[in-house]
Amino acid sequence: MDVLIPAKVYTLDEEEIPAVTTLQSSMFTVDNDARYRRHISVRNIDNDPLAVHTAPKQRACRFLWENEGGAYPHYSYSACTILCRKRAQLDICGLPRPLYARRK
Repeated sequence: MDVLIPAKVYTLDEEEIPAVTTLQSSMFTVDNDARYRRHISVRNIDNDPLAVHTAPKQRACRFLWENEGGAYPHYSYSACTILCRKRAQLDICGLPRPLYARRK
């Protein structure tokens, strides 16, 4: 890819979004006119087919389609942490930061 201005590149799961909780190892800064090589490995984890019949509270996670009240089209851990921060800001300050996504 051609980079015309300095930019940050994130290596995340396809459902994740960059957030304050994103690990530094998942991001690097590129400068224009520089060459970079990044090696990644992909690891897929297959859930037990019966896991969908277990309550989210019991399994301590959610599937993509279990996105209750989220501002993003799919559930992801980073979207969940952003929603939790937004709710905390609403409770404490009465309004969230203006950059948070809004539900349609």
